[in-house]
Amino acid sequence: MVDVLVVDDYSALRSIVVDYLNVFSPFRVIGEAENGLEALQLMEAERPRLVLMDVRMPVMDGITATRLIKERWPETVVITYSGDQDEMIREKAKEAGSDLHLTKPLDFNKLIERMQECLSLV
Repeated sequence: MVDVLVVDDYSALRSIVVDYLNVFSPFRVIGEAENGLEALQLMEAERPRLVLMDVRMPVMDGITATRLIKERWPETVVITYSGDQDEMIREKAKEAGSDLHLTKPLDFNKLIERMQECLSLV
């Protein structure tokens, strides 16, 4: 099983993603965070292999958190996502080190496929 950290400030969506991954995928969610700062704290403690990161969050946004995670733990796969179709967000995520950027709404079956693809590339 691959350990995953799910980061989203919207608790209802975060719960749905966590439940789906834990039940219907080969992934195991080992932590949840509601902002980038909490994500960094959990990275230090848990060292997940993959982080699923929302971009727009209070305290510390997902772009900043992705950059810091990739600087400290470059082997960690970070998949960012947002509700914005804006190409600028996608570019900022890529510049920060995101291995993949997705747009909401998330199709969970495709999400799992894309997570597996990202892991096979590193």
